[in-house]
Amino acid sequence: MVISLPAVAQCPSGYTSAQLNWDAMDFLKTGGGYATYVTAGMAKTQNFAFGTGKINIDHTYTGTNNGGISTAHTGELGANGTGADVLFLGNGTITITFSNAVRNTRFAIADIDRSQRVSIQAYNGLLPVNVALSTLSTSILTVTANNTALARVDANTTVLANNVTTGTVNVSITAEITSIVLTVSNTGTVTSGSTSGQENGGFFLSDISACTNTPAFTTNYYQVAKPFTGQPGYVLMSANNMVYQVDVATGNAKFIFADASNNNINSMGYDPVNRILYYTYSLTSSPSTDKKVMKYDFNTGTISTFIPDVNTLGIPTYQIGIESGAASFYDGALYLGIEGYVPNTTSVAGRKSIVWRIPISSTGVIGDVVQAYGIPSDQTGTGQIHDWGDIGVNNGVIYDFDVSQNGSNVLHYNMQTGGLTSYNPTFTVNQTGIDYNGQIYNVGTTVSPYTGTTSVNTAAVRTIVGNPAFPASVSIGDASEAFRPKADFGDAPASYDPDPNAPAVHEVTATLRLGAATTDEWDKITSALGDGDADDGLPTPTIVMNNSNFLTNVNVYNNTGAPATVAAWVDFNSNGIFEAGEGATATVPSSASVQAVDLFWASPSNNLLPYSYTFMRIRVTSAANNLTTAKATGFFADGEVEDYRVQVNAYSLPSDLLRFDAQKAPQRRGRISWDVADEVPGSVYTLQRSTDGRTWTELQRQAVAAPRSLGKYTYTDMRPEPGVNHYRLRIARPGGQAQQSTVRRLQFDSEARITLAPNPAAGATQLLAAIPKAASGTLTLYAASGALVHAQVLRLPGGNSATPVALPTTLTAGTYLVEIRIGDLRYTDRLQIRK
Repeated sequence: MVISLPAVAQCPSGYTSAQLNWDAMDFLKTGGGYATYVTAGMAKTQNFAFGTGKINIDHTYTGTNNGGISTAHTGELGANGTGADVLFLGNGTITITFSNAVRNTRFAIADIDRSQRVSIQAYNGLLPVNVALSTLSTSILTVTANNTALARVDANTTVLANNVTTGTVNVSITAEITSIVLTVSNTGTVTSGSTSGQENGGFFLSDISACTNTPAFTTNYYQVAKPFTGQPGYVLMSANNMVYQVDVATGNAKFIFADASNNNINSMGYDPVNRILYYTYSLTSSPSTDKKVMKYDFNTGTISTFIPDVNTLGIPTYQIGIESGAASFYDGALYLGIEGYVPNTTSVAGRKSIVWRIPISSTGVIGDVVQAYGIPSDQTGTGQIHDWGDIGVNNGVIYDFDVSQNGSNVLHYNMQTGGLTSYNPTFTVNQTGIDYNGQIYNVGTTVSPYTGTTSVNTAAVRTIVGNPAFPASVSIGDASEAFRPKADFGDAPASYDPDPNAPAVHEVTATLRLGAATTDEWDKITSALGDGDADDGLPTPTIVMNNSNFLTNVNVYNNTGAPATVAAWVDFNSNGIFEAGEGATATVPSSASVQAVDLFWASPSNNLLPYSYTFMRIRVTSAANNLTTAKATGFFADGEVEDYRVQVNAYSLPSDLLRFDAQKAPQRRGRISWDVADEVPGSVYTLQRSTDGRTWTELQRQAVAAPRSLGKYTYTDMRPEPGVNHYRLRIARPGGQAQQSTVRRLQFDSEARITLAPNPAAGATQLLAAIPKAASGTLTLYAASGALVHAQVLRLPGGNSATPVALPTTLTAGTYLVEIRIGDLRYTDRLQIRK
């Protein structure tokens, strides 16, 4: 069913037709159901979306003289605007200002009668512009100074009914303008006699259409979150106070974070460009006072209050505050829905539910807030006629999923043309998700693609399964836009990942990795030296060419409960590509400990010169994912990828660097250690440190006096620099070219210290922190199986603090992995639970 057809203006090149459609807007007033919620200032000056720009309407009508949205006037044949209007009573001034210049402006003023006069002036900046007026049918109006800058219309003394056009004037302004001023005077009224002969001095302002030069709405906005080849397309959803990423093709949902401050998350809008999730709370104990919008920053993993009170932005809220609302994020703006209905009452007096467009810059600055959409929410004796499930916004269209008691609807409102269409759905309407292609999804306990009219694709309905599982009593509060999570990428030069849509990429999991650390990034960061990540799975930084290559001690942690596959490639022919014939694989059983895995190449074909450099890639993923040597690039749902620039060692019996490690030590110190096999007298080991990875300073120089089969060395950096410290070992052997180890990194955050105590714990423990300034973060606890068993938001003051860790009483005795993220810092520890 089409509710409102737009009045399309004919536009010259560089302009686009736009309409302010009162059928899909509200006009705030201070009386009726709006009393106490809409201030005089909100009612006097109002901003409305006009395409991507805005219209500001400033007027002098107060109290009941501002009648708000009205459908009372039905005589519209031939008028420039149809459907709902704005009703004003008596004398006053209305100033309409466009944020961008417009042309071919059209609207109508209806029910001008009983000697009423309306003067219409238009301006391009300060320059007056000619206005054309035309009357309809057998008019009671007289036009004066038509097609001039002083156009006006006067009514005779007749009193008109609301179903005629004889008191209507069409206004057309061809030239470019920025504002219009309507001055109403000489209004007459009739308060006695029959009802049909009375006149209260009211008149009606119709829809406004024009050609605007504002930019068009962005198309394919969510392509920024396009998954890599083979990676699922995700949307976000909330279950109680937890947020998950949902694979819309399978229904598999992966936990991301929980907000411990509230039990229900609602009205989510995800900014895929700046990776910020905006949301509200629902089902609070005091909804009328809950007016804040929260923010979860995926870049830092922190939760904060973004808008303490939306009323300060000129957004009115009613008895239920911002609860039971809706939200979406599109084209740089948060679209926030405020529900107008009141539960269990019959008196809201024509109130509408409104979507507000809140522009947010990349630095978090809020721009001009405008009303983007309004729909009647009147409570009736049989139930409300509008109740949001959710909204989604794509390509300039608002999709309104209405779950009201009087019959659900799906409404489409085109913010450019003003077209409003309603469909009676054949499916159970729920929350609204949007994937990277702009496909709309109906999201509840199932996820299904919306066809764009009355139905969903029933063949594609999938039950949503949480990991970890949803609570037994779950409320699906909201769904949101396309999401591509952080991942681990290879960082070798670009030639090793020739398809930018299919690089070597893994979604990181806590139970499967190389070495001790993983790196989460939004995109591949190419490094000429292959050292852009915290790669630590390869202890030996060189390869030995003696007709064969035996790579030892690839450290793998696989605690998934199932076998994993580790694969490695060496670019033996130096062609900038990892080829299947250059790879080797091994199977890694599940274990609670790190395992040293050997990979063997039998007589590889190579043209590497002694002391030259080449690149190596190592990947690990679950064996079920079928990693082979033909898959040096591409996506895997777990595991890790590490790239190394390695040096070729041509000694037949060389001194081999078996291990080079860097670890934090107590009292903010760094402990660097290395082991060397078959030491050659006269060799010199130089330990170096850098804060930027480019400029290096010497920490220690150690010479080998006598041959021995194994040398063990340790150095303590007593004064590491704040931030990231890079460490490497330079090995110079007699008669040979110097070689360098892999770079290790330690981060020291200005004396920040984090620990858990007591540990072991017998039911309760505390996070003891010493940090230079207040910060927010998260604490997550994983069982040995990798299952998430506890998540907690941290808000730490500066200095020393002790924060209780609310351990679930259901935890069994054993060892648990603790991950703590504070700002850009990441700490891991093991917590022993004793019963």
